[in-house]
Amino acid sequence: MTNKEINERVAKLCGWERNPNSGMWTHKTKSDPNDPNDYQEDPPNYSEQPYACREFMSQIDEKERDEFCMIVCQLERIHPLFEYEFWWAMINITPLELCEAFLRLKGQWE
Repeated sequence: MTNKEINERVAKLCGWERNPNSGMWTHKTKSDPNDPNDYQEDPPNYSEQPYACREFMSQIDEKERDEFCMIVCQLERIHPLFEYEFWWAMINITPLELCEAFLRLKGQWE
């Protein structure tokens, strides 16, 4: 998947939608449909900007956290028994890897 496709999939899972007429993106619950400043051309750049990832990271509930961490371990090829490797992977994970783990968690990764 391209970064654009990744960003669009994550955005949809986070409550963003694209207006079919204008092609602009807006957040379903955080935007005022009458305010032109609440629309943007592209979804947030999750795949390259760590602070953008906070939006979807905050949506991972307690039940999903263990599975998310296991997915990260699989991406990094870490054996979960080596705790220091796990923490190192979590500290150094890239925004793109965070996106991949989130999309895998939600069954949206191809």
